[in-house]
Amino acid sequence: MMIKQKKNVYIVGAGQLGVLVSNILKEDKNYKIVGFIDTKKKIKNKINGIKIFKSEAGFLKNDKIKKYFFLAIGNISAREKIIKKFNNKNVKFLKLIEKNVKLGKKTTIGRGSIILNSSIILNNTRIGNFVIVGTSTIILHNVRIGNNCIVGGGSKIGANTNFEKNILVGVGSVFSSNKKKIGENSIICSGTVIHKTIKKNSKLIGNPARYIPR
Repeated sequence: MMIKQKKNVYIVGAGQLGVLVSNILKEDKNYKIVGFIDTKKKIKNKINGIKIFKSEAGFLKNDKIKKYFFLAIGNISAREKIIKKFNNKNVKFLKLIEKNVKLGKKTTIGRGSIILNSSIILNNTRIGNFVIVGTSTIILHNVRIGNNCIVGGGSKIGANTNFEKNILVGVGSVFSSNKKKIGENSIICSGTVIHKTIKKNSKLIGNPARYIPR
C-alpha cells in the first residue's frame, strides 16, 4: 500500500495562537511542520521543538517551489500586511478546521481560515478568507463573515448577521438574530451584545452595546 507523503508546512506567527496551531497540526497525519516564521527580535530559536525562522526573505522569492502556510497571528493589521506581503503564485495559505467542528449544509470556509475546537456553524453560512473562529463559537444560519476577521471563543452570532472585513470580536460576544451589518475595521469588546447595524471603524462595549473611543 502506498504511504501518503506529509505536506511540509510553515506557521506564520510563533505566539500563543501559533503554538496552538502547531499542537493541532502535530496530531494531523497530513502535515509536517518545518518551522515557524516570526521576525520579532526577542524570540527563542525554537518553540515546542520547532525551528523559528526569523527572516521572511527566503519565503518571499517567487521561485518554482510551492510553499504552504498557516496564518496564526492574532493582530488584524499585522495579518493584513502578511497577506499582502506573501501574495505570490507559489505561496498557498491553507485552512484548518478541527475535527470536532460541526458544519451545516452549504456552508463554505475560505482559504487561510482557522476554525477551532467545538465550534458550530449552521447552514448557508459563508466564512471568508483568513478568518479565525475561536473555540466553542456558535454561528447560526445565513451569516456572512468577511475576510480577515477574528471571532473570539464562546461568541454567538445570530442568523442573518453580515460582517464586513477586518473585524475583531472579543470572547463571549453575542449578536442577535436579525438582518444587520457590522462595519469593516470595527472592534467588538469581550462580552458585548449587539442588536443592530454597526458603522465601520467603530469600537463597542457592553450590554446593550455602546460606542466608545478607539
